[in-house]
Amino acid sequence: MVQMTDPQVLETLLSRLQKASEVRDNLIVANQWHIYDIRVTPFTKIINAINCTALGFDSMIGYLASTITYPDGTKRDPVSSCYIFELAGYYKIAFVQCVFSATESSLRLLLRALNPTACNNGTAEFKSIYDCLIRTELELSCANDWISMLDLFRLIRNTFHNNGVYFHKSGLNESILYRGARYHFRYGEKIDFVYWDLCKEILDDVIILFSHILAHHRVLSLPQIKDPFAP
Repeated sequence: MVQMTDPQVLETLLSRLQKASEVRDNLIVANQWHIYDIRVTPFTKIINAINCTALGFDSMIGYLASTITYPDGTKRDPVSSCYIFELAGYYKIAFVQCVFSATESSLRLLLRALNPTACNNGTAEFKSIYDCLIRTELELSCANDWISMLDLFRLIRNTFHNNGVYFHKSGLNESILYRGARYHFRYGEKIDFVYWDLCKEILDDVIILFSHILAHHRVLSLPQIKDPFAP
């Protein structure tokens, strides 16, 4: 697999930042929702995650990357290159964690608003939250695809708690089919497929999923509800 370069990652992040901002602003204008409404803040949280990551990459490309070589073009200590590589990895982990957190918190709030009795008032394990919201409460089309995407996203995030190694209390392996590719999570083994290309695809689908959810008539009919995580 050909991986995106740092400038390509930055360009991708900036394009998604613009897309998410446009979707959020259109929702506010079309529905006269408050900026802290739970139907607006999913995009605000995602925008914040993208913006912070883009700023990090911009700084790294514009300043840190220039420290790899001396002005005459000779290479500096390879340790510098190593740290820049590690920093890029740090930004990716932070990005995945922040977008996942934005997704989880927002889906919990939406389910709680639609059906306070579901999934123990929205406090059950996350998989049951999005399964209930997508399949039962909203009956979204292509539900299996949305569930698979969130399953993959959830498992990736969980491996980050173990330095990228997959563990589960069941001791079993898991396999997720997403966008025509199969991703394997083998117990006790490190996953090796979380490239920026995959992060980009998941981010795109998260934005599309929220667009579908927020266009649903049941969600549109909700009263204004302030996100408790908003300022």
